[in-house]
Amino acid sequence: MDQDAGPEPCDALLTRTSDHAGARAVEVELGRQGVRCVRGEGRERVRREVELYVRRDDHARASRLAAMVFARRRRFGRISPRPAPAPDVAPDSIDLPIFFG
Repeated sequence: MDQDAGPEPCDALLTRTSDHAGARAVEVELGRQGVRCVRGEGRERVRREVELYVRRDDHARASRLAAMVFARRRRFGRISPRPAPAPDVAPDSIDLPIFFG
């Protein structure tokens, strides 16, 4: 009797990173593309690394997707935020030149 062994295990390491948000973004993108992955976390209390594993057959495709996600995150990280607008001066402020005339 031939039994189905179930889905192939996720045994190929895709990435090991301390960027938890980046790893989560990769997980989400892999899910959108239909690539199954398993997340493993280290036991350290400080600088804990995240490992993502995929099936061997999906590794090449998942590598391209992960590289794309991490590159996008680096590109957005280099964009400096807009400066906050200058506060408006109230018309009755003592700092207005009208009071020093």
